[in-house]
Amino acid sequence: MKTVIIQTNRKLFGVLFFFGLGVLAASRVVAQGSELGPRVKEQAQKMAAALVAGDYKTFAHYTNPAVKKLAGGDEAFAKGLEQAMQSMKAGGVSIGKSTIGDASPILKYGTELQCTIPQETIVLAKDAKILSKSTLIAISVDGGKNWTFVDTTKKDMAAIRQLLPHLNAGIVVPPTPAPVRVGD
Repeated sequence: MKTVIIQTNRKLFGVLFFFGLGVLAASRVVAQGSELGPRVKEQAQKMAAALVAGDYKTFAHYTNPAVKKLAGGDEAFAKGLEQAMQSMKAGGVSIGKSTIGDASPILKYGTELQCTIPQETIVLAKDAKILSKSTLIAISVDGGKNWTFVDTTKKDMAAIRQLLPHLNAGIVVPPTPAPVRVGD
């Protein structure tokens, strides 16, 4: 009986050991300090600029396919976004400016490259200017040439992992801070 328990524990230890190595390998930093960080930032800024300019097709181009799939595809996503933004404008609310920060270290999961990137958006209302901070998850499936993004505003990690089940365990998304009134 004692021999069976020891053998079972060894097998369990072996499985856990190799699983742990797999997680560590999946979490390794791929390209810290390389040209990929600036490329992620540049593409995220293009997406943000498209939203401010009302170019919803370009915004949809940079949106992660999992998000667009939930909306019914690229065209449905772009149309839905346009309608939402028109509704906001009719209510006196618009996006004034969106600024992208620097990418976190880029991690690998399978064939994907993944990281996070901070975003600050100024929302203009009739009588207020609101600063909203959020985190984008950036994913590349082509070695870092092209990136798509998921905004994590008001989403906990459980919801994010449901949308992106292949997300590297090393991706950390801080809680979204409450928007704050700024300036005039």
